[in-house]
Formats: sequence, C-alpha cells, structure tokens
Amino acid sequence: MTIRRVHDFYAAVVKGTTKRSRQAILADIRNNWELEHVTYRKLSRPSPRQQPTPVVSVSTLPNAWLQHYRHQRLDIIDPTLTQSPKSRLPVDWATLAQGSAEGQQFFQQAAQFGIKTTGLTVPVRDATAGMALFCVTADLRPAEWRNYLRKHLGDIVYLAMLYHNDIEATQIDTDRRAQLNEKETAALAWAATGKTAWETAQILGLSERSVTHHIQSSCVKLQAANKTHAVALALQERLIEL
Repeated sequence: MTIRRVHDFYAAVVKGTTKRSRQAILADIRNNWELEHVTYRKLSRPSPRQQPTPVVSVSTLPNAWLQHYRHQRLDIIDPTLTQSPKSRLPVDWATLAQGSAEGQQFFQQAAQFGIKTTGLTVPVRDATAGMALFCVTADLRPAEWRNYLRKHLGDIVYLAMLYHNDIEATQIDTDRRAQLNEKETAALAWAATGKTAWETAQILGLSERSVTHHIQSSCVKLQAANKTHAVALALQERLIEL
C-alpha cells in the first residue's frame, strides 16, 4: 500500500471512534492486513534502573493468554517488552525467540496459547519522549513471513504511528500545536506522496538543504519524532491533504 491508501483506510475505520472500541480498530487492522493478532502498548517513562511498563494496553490476543500473562507476571521476562524499547527499528520476534533463556521460556508459554514467534514489534517514539510498542503476529511459515514483511513493513510502521497518535490525541491539546507555514506544508505534502528531499527541491524550486530544514521545522512544530510521524500528524489534523 501507499501512504495515501493506508491513511484512507485508517481514517475510515476510526470514523465514529467514540462509538467503537480501540480493540475494534485493531481488529480491523488485523483483518485488512491478514494478521493473526495486533497489540498496542503505551509505556511508562522508567528511571534508568527500571524497565518500562504498559500504562495503556489494547489487544486482539485471546483473553486466556492475557489473563495468564498478568497472573504469571510474564512482563518481567517478555522480550517483546523488555528488549524492543532498546531498538530504534522494528524488531522481528524470530530474533527475540533465539535470545535469553527467559525469553525462550516466554515464547514456549505463548505457544501453548497458539501465539507464534512470527511476529514484529514496532517501537514508536514521539518528541515528548513518550513511547509505545505496536506488535503484530501472523500465522505464516518463516519464509512466508519474510516475504510478508518485505511487502507490508512500511504499512505496519505507518499504522503504528497513526494508532499511537490517536491514543495521544486524547491527552494532548492539539490546538496548542503551531501551524505550519506555506513551505513547511508543501514539503510535508510532497513527502506524503513519497518524494525525497531532492525530488521535492526540484518541484518547489528550493535547495535540498532548504527542504530538509522545512521538514525538520515541521517535526518540531508538530512534536513529531521524524518525517513519517510528522506526515501522519499533518494528515490527521488536515494540515495537508493527499
């Protein structure tokens, strides 16, 4: 999918969010991308000696597993929770499953509830140092899973940002965000179509360095962690259109 198609899909499923549960939105994502389960966890901000803990958690995982997870305090050994926040990039569970003995024990227990290691965690960070984990699993063989990620990884990362923005929107006064100026809006709008800074510079008659500056300025004004995050925010707030 392109950014536009992912954004249009998400805008459609969240329409009338007040009448739908956050879990239902994750279920729509799961069904449309042919996944098995989708989980979102917004994390606390731990001290240097503490592990992050979920402060918001929404999931399509089976209730039996979620209850077992809580009762057994599996958050202590869950590598998708303890290891993924250390990464800036999406983390394939196949790597986590080959890690520590505790991590292997976690996935062995998960397998008893039908949860496989063909999964991915997308760490989502924002400019306020907030963080969330967006996890997906699929009922695919390893080779099929690799092909799936080659095709859909970008979609999943973008969906993670959109969903996190929705959660954050309930806690942040978006009216306080500074509006973008004309050049910042244009640079983000072309970025939303997939144009590079160099290509945007040719279209707008600017230098590549100027385009990069306008993108960075947009990130600051929108409190976005990066360009993709800024595009997601600008689209959601109708500051740009596709």
